[in-house]
Amino acid sequence: MYANEFAKRDNELRVHLIGHGEEPPKSDAFLLEYNGALVLIDGGLFECDASLNYLLEVRRTFLAGHESQWNDTDCRLRLSVIISHCHRDHIGALITDVFPSPYLEIDTVYMPPDSGLDVRYGKSGDIKYRASLAGAISEYQPGAKVIDVCFGTENRLTLPMTAEKSTPVITVCPPWINSAGPERVSLLIKALKNGEENPNISTLVVNNNSVWIHVRFGARSFLFTGDTVKKNKPMGYEMPEEMIEAYADILGQVDVVKYVHHGYKRDGAAEAMMSLFPRYVVLTTHLATGHEAIRQKYPACDVKTVNCGLRSYVFSCDGERLTLSPEL
Repeated sequence: MYANEFAKRDNELRVHLIGHGEEPPKSDAFLLEYNGALVLIDGGLFECDASLNYLLEVRRTFLAGHESQWNDTDCRLRLSVIISHCHRDHIGALITDVFPSPYLEIDTVYMPPDSGLDVRYGKSGDIKYRASLAGAISEYQPGAKVIDVCFGTENRLTLPMTAEKSTPVITVCPPWINSAGPERVSLLIKALKNGEENPNISTLVVNNNSVWIHVRFGARSFLFTGDTVKKNKPMGYEMPEEMIEAYADILGQVDVVKYVHHGYKRDGAAEAMMSLFPRYVVLTTHLATGHEAIRQKYPACDVKTVNCGLRSYVFSCDGERLTLSPEL
């Protein structure tokens, strides 16, 4: 028996923006909930227990009136996990907190594309943490199915949340190109180091390769963009404008957009984010400045910014109506 079986069947999609507090300053974790089905997008930084505590609270809410099962590890909360990319502030808590929990059972893990970098690039999150993820799944969630997402728009995945006809539909949108491949990293290193190869340079910036997660329910939609950035043009080759163009057939107008790279103004993505005509823009650090960039560039716009760095928020949607709690 799973705790999910006790969830309300009210045909409401709830999108939980899980806050993490001032320490760590940035950490991404989002939970999709619909009629008992749960999908976690990223999980947050190492040893940041915000996402685990949030999931356990969801479990307790499902088990309201069945308190005797709160401590019963045979009544677990079942969920799938979609990982946008292998950076520590997105996947660390999956390794240290979520996967090891005896109260959770992971059904499926959707892994982002492998950049294919070698061990010379030791500061690469993809190299450093991908193996740790695999180890944590094998040790703590051996029954989980692991699906590797591949580069290229033709490799998108369409995932209905339930078997119901009117269910929300998740589309996993892979990067259209491997912006962290060895050839591009080599070019970037030469550009930044005046032509001198330096294998110790951090490849964090070019090694984002973030999967985008698009969620549509009726007339409403949400978009989670991981850490896609607009740095080092034209060396980065992972700019939000190009992802928007690559997936124009499904994106269109998006009601709620997670601003790329936590919402930092320096990444220059305000124009790309606003090209989706969002009603809400989500920022995931209390240090975010993306809202300032939006206001400077679009002073008359009425978009609302939701900063879940310090507190959690929940969007509720019935396919037409969209509400936010707590209200801004």
